Amino acid sequence: MGQVAEKTKIVNFRVEPSLVEEARAVVEGQGSSLGKILKLFLKNIAVTGQVDLLSEEELERERLFRELQEEVQKNVADMSAGNYLTLDELEEQLFG
Repeated sequence: MGQVAEKTKIVNFRVEPSLVEEARAVVEGQGSSLGKILKLFLKNIAVTGQVDLLSEEELERERLFRELQEEVQKNVADMSAGNYLTLDELEEQLFG
């Protein structure tokens, strides 16, 4: 007897367009598609019986930490390139 194709269900939900585009860029950069990743996410929940994700608060801390890391790396690169003020130059700019 032939195998019966399982029907699929279209899932719609609202999310900020910028979030979709950022996620799509990451996923496509890893050679996949947003649809495949979302399907894999749902399958993981169904198979494991768990939702193993960071909370909104944990995600916000992670975002802030990554921004801080980028800023520090930029500042280190600037200093390595000689783009900084000496203490005397800073005092001159601040106090004239």
